[in-house]
Amino acid sequence: MFTTACLSDCFLVLEVALAAEFQRPVSIHCVRGYGHLLQFFQQLAKQPSACPPKVMLHSYGGSLEEIPRFHKLKGIGERFYFSFSHVINQRTPDKLVARIAAVPSDRLLIESDQVGGCNTVVPCVVSS
Repeated sequence: MFTTACLSDCFLVLEVALAAEFQRPVSIHCVRGYGHLLQFFQQLAKQPSACPPKVMLHSYGGSLEEIPRFHKLKGIGERFYFSFSHVINQRTPDKLVARIAAVPSDRLLIESDQVGGCNTVVPCVVSS
């Protein structure tokens, strides 16, 4: 019997492999599994050609400490981008501001997934 986590891992491996093969960016939405995701990319860093050219961590909700860990992955760290959205990230406003401040400005993406959503996320960016 396959668990939900096992199926998610299988789809992640397939999605990343296809994106790498066809040199396409990949968008990953991770829920309570950033440590596991980081370990996955640490393994891929051993063979950078197996990693897509760009990786967006959609509505990033991982820890502050994990942000630089993604960027420091040898050979692939420059491929990571962090996005933030009102719908997901505004649930914890203090953490949102801290996360945004921790992301290098050239790796920061703001999502506009809700009408008026940027009205709450963008001031966080501007103030940090």
